[in-house]
Amino acid sequence: MFKINSKKIYINSKKIKNSFTLVELMIVLAILALLAGIVIFVVKPGNLLDQFNDQKRLSEVKSIAKAIDYLNVIAMGNLSLGTATSIYVSLPDNTSTTCSS
Repeated sequence: MFKINSKKIYINSKKIKNSFTLVELMIVLAILALLAGIVIFVVKPGNLLDQFNDQKRLSEVKSIAKAIDYLNVIAMGNLSLGTATSIYVSLPDNTSTTCSS
């Protein structure tokens, strides 16, 4: 039987539960904190960040090494890339008898 009294609904003399209790909320928060701690321990975001930075540094060092190599070749005169108005390009020669395809 339903009774409405002071905006509370009673069913068979028992109050309907409309919200979570403080204990239930604390248990959920404790479980979430435990799961977050496990994930952080397993993933180790510091190590991932270090690995990312190492890859970035290696890429930059390789770029610098290539630039130094190009500079050495140009400075030693072994490579002529052209002038400011022309660029020398090497095209394959299909009529050559000395190079095999």
